[in-house]
Amino acid sequence: MRNMVQCKRVFIYMLSFTLMLALAFFVSACTSDEPDASDADLEEVIELLAEDEVLEIDEFAYVDIEVGEGPEVKEGDTVLIHWTGMYLDGMVFNSSTMQGGPYEFVVGDSDVIEAWQVGVVGMQVGGVRLLDVPSDMAFGEDGIHGLVAPHQDLRFEITLEQIL
Repeated sequence: MRNMVQCKRVFIYMLSFTLMLALAFFVSACTSDEPDASDADLEEVIELLAEDEVLEIDEFAYVDIEVGEGPEVKEGDTVLIHWTGMYLDGMVFNSSTMQGGPYEFVVGDSDVIEAWQVGVVGMQVGGVRLLDVPSDMAFGEDGIHGLVAPHQDLRFEITLEQIL
């Protein structure tokens, strides 16, 4: 019984110490004087998108959140991307991380959605692009059972990992 009490005390002390370290780290990260450019850029993009308060997308549009380096993707290239699919309210419905890793496809010669075919052209490795996609360039009138409703407009964040 005495050992159990000691174990509980040690556990409580360790948990308290861990929580204090986490809190200290969080406070120091939040009070940094140096703004993170990528966070600022992403916040600006989100603000611009939110200003319109668009619930429907009339045409395909994209914004580069981060520009990569090296050659640009062109039709016929095989690319490796990380992606996150979202509804227009920002809620994630699927991602490459949820699917187990990056996704590979041939630009212009593949059965991925049209928005990806068009949306990666011109990207450079390390680039991050936000795509606003009308339903006819995504999953159209069929949707994806349980994930995407028919005729649903979507938003994708694409990160170009490699041009193979």
